[in-house]
Amino acid sequence: MFHTAADRARAISALSTHFRALASDLAAWLRANPGSPASVTSAQWFEADVTPMLEEWRDFVVQQRGSWWNQMATSWETYEEWWARLRQHRALARAHGIELQSVEPVPLPKTIWQRGSLGEGGEATAILGILKIGVVGALAITGAATLLAVARELGPRRTHA
Repeated sequence: MFHTAADRARAISALSTHFRALASDLAAWLRANPGSPASVTSAQWFEADVTPMLEEWRDFVVQQRGSWWNQMATSWETYEEWWARLRQHRALARAHGIELQSVEPVPLPKTIWQRGSLGEGGEATAILGILKIGVVGALAITGAATLLAVARELGPRRTHA
């Protein structure tokens, strides 16, 4: 139904494992291919793009693990963006001619609402998605009607003379 603190901790752990594996793959390839024509450009790419991204990830993890509040305030989409960045850097490594030995990261779990909005998950998921939209719509209409009633009640009073 929603992503919990445990989901976030698992996502951080899995992403950290995959980021370490990527860094290890890149370092091993650079050590094994020092005379390769691609090694100079790959080393430059590693220094200019990969290292800053890994440092940014490390800082993100420190903030997330430092406070439960930070974890819960962070949108799940942020974790999915990190997963996409990991996949993008793996693709860029292959584009640089680097052979990666580590396994591809599995996608992060999605809530029933995310699966429904993506058209995945079947009929029950679609029905729950439609019910969610209906409930949110009813709450919005109720809220608007309540605000209108309060505004009328607090507005200027008309007296009949």
